[in-house]
Amino acid sequence: MTRLDPATEAYLGLPHIDEVFAVRLDLQPIPVLLHSDIGPMVLHGETYEGVGSLGEITNFREDTSRRPHGVRLRLRADDTLISSVMTHAPQWRDARVEIFYVILDNGDPVTTEPPVIWRARVAGVNIIQSSQGDAVEIATESNLTDWDRVPGGLFSDEWFRIFYPNDGFFKQVGELSRQNLSWGGRTLTNFHDPVITGGGRKPGGRGGIGDP
Repeated sequence: MTRLDPATEAYLGLPHIDEVFAVRLDLQPIPVLLHSDIGPMVLHGETYEGVGSLGEITNFREDTSRRPHGVRLRLRADDTLISSVMTHAPQWRDARVEIFYVILDNGDPVTTEPPVIWRARVAGVNIIQSSQGDAVEIATESNLTDWDRVPGGLFSDEWFRIFYPNDGFFKQVGELSRQNLSWGGRTLTNFHDPVITGGGRKPGGRGGIGDP
């Protein structure tokens, strides 16, 4: 969440405020701009359309921890919208999602640049069917999910060069795995061979490394 602007902070101290949430989804072929009130609303130079009770945000809560979590956006849909979703949904994976906190004064936003209180990406799209009507549900996940995901990959030269074509690090790892390394120690051919160490002396001979 970004810092609240002075205009929003001033209104938070009033005994009663009207607040709405605006959602921006960078979907293809065009972004979707919606808010929880009714009618058009200009925010950040773009026009957001109100959906009123037709829209819903679930699993939206204040959380100061670093655990990854997601928010679900649901919108009641007709056959035309569902058909469009089924056509374009495969292109929406990882699309950027932003939710803005907007305070209204006599029906107008106190600032046209409200702060972002949630920034995430699309994780999946579902069609929900119920007796109350069909709806489109978009599941989002925060970027913290990447830190909680088990890394995949073969850790081979071929796999690594897909992401870093000029980096041959894993090729060297493969070469080293086939070498017989003594890791800086002397390879003993006989169990009774003397071992030379710094500061010590071999019986009947000169001292170890560093001795005169």
